[in-house]
Amino acid sequence: NIVLSIKTGATEAFDKLPTQLLTILQCADTLLLFSDLDQDIHSLHIHDVLSRYDPDFLAHHPDFELYRKQKEYQAEGRDIHTLSTMKDSNSDWRTAGHNAAWALDKYKFLHMIERAWELQPDKDWYVFAETDTYIVWRNLVQWLQRFDPSEPLYLGRGEPMKKEEGDGFYFAHGGSGFVLSRAAMYHFCVTKKGLASRWDARIPDLWFGDYVVAKALKEELDLNLTSAAPMFSGHKPMSLPIGTGIWCRPVITQHHLRSEEVQNLWMLEDEFYTNPSSNTLPHIRFSHLFRDILSGVIFPELRSEWDNLSQDSIYTI
Repeated sequence: NIVLSIKTGATEAFDKLPTQLLTILQCADTLLLFSDLDQDIHSLHIHDVLSRYDPDFLAHHPDFELYRKQKEYQAEGRDIHTLSTMKDSNSDWRTAGHNAAWALDKYKFLHMIERAWELQPDKDWYVFAETDTYIVWRNLVQWLQRFDPSEPLYLGRGEPMKKEEGDGFYFAHGGSGFVLSRAAMYHFCVTKKGLASRWDARIPDLWFGDYVVAKALKEELDLNLTSAAPMFSGHKPMSLPIGTGIWCRPVITQHHLRSEEVQNLWMLEDEFYTNPSSNTLPHIRFSHLFRDILSGVIFPELRSEWDNLSQDSIYTI
């Protein structure tokens, strides 16, 4: 009774989605795909979640220049992927260096949540992730059994926004994935019907979409984040901060994986669950990632200012 929503963009969808569809997304009984352009991939529809913004806003706001270009390219049969190099028109120092697709992304989140309920109402759990997120589905399902979906819950790996919101405010990092319970979704989409549209005018002044979600949940529902760290991780295997704090924890999500890394992790997971003689534990843990991936890596010799990501005061190799 879990709905999995994958957020993507038209400039990247056909580069990243195929590998996910052939691997981890096979596990999801109810899968929704959300983007900034209506498209189809095989038998699945990718829903444009920006289409319900005010038409005048869509036609004239500078953040939506890419959105307008994508529609032109689609109508003319041109290669939409080439628009991935289009620069962000916003000169804000907080978003400097990002492309137009990244700038457009923050406008998707609230409407994605609303559309997920509209398409699949009254499910227990709503999981939101991205096209470079790896989800260990068995671990996720097992972990969610600890919680009650009739309680309003917002689960994910927390990031602080101390300067903007003060101490104690955290948003769930979108790339690591986040989860909303049935009760939280009901309050968001039914009790507060029209919430996403009411926030449309505020989003240009906010940094990024996963922060927008947390801010809206706090202001509208008085709902705070429940931490899912370190099981929900913003790292991929090669950059994991391995240590005793996570060694025995189950791996639920990883982030920033290239397609070939998704495939490699999928093969590792398949071996883990189909070859019981190699493992006596019920689920993949971070220790397995080290054993099966990192332990075989030949690290470079010590170099000047080389960072091994250690958080200790004394670094040793």
